[in-house]
Amino acid sequence: MALWLIVRLLQWGKFFRLDELPEFSRSVLEVMRQPLEDRIISISRAKYSTEYPASFMLVASMNPCPCGYYGHPKKKCVCNEYQRTHYIFECQVDVIFWTFST
Repeated sequence: MALWLIVRLLQWGKFFRLDELPEFSRSVLEVMRQPLEDRIISISRAKYSTEYPASFMLVASMNPCPCGYYGHPKKKCVCNEYQRTHYIFECQVDVIFWTFST
């Protein structure tokens, strides 16, 4: 999606969707956190910088486990309990951090 379109959607107060939350690195999630807190998007280039208002809702989704089949009615999950717990816990840490920091 083009940067101008993303900025325009965020200006209009739309939501921004992250599918497969665990696939994003922590640094990418940190970059998304700043506009959520400040409600401003700053774009800097070599010759200029500008700010746009950003009032948006971030919606994230993820599978219930790394293989994606935990609780599936027809396919068997191949993850062990440790993998499922670790997978969920890592995402909860990021979400809890966002919740208490904003």
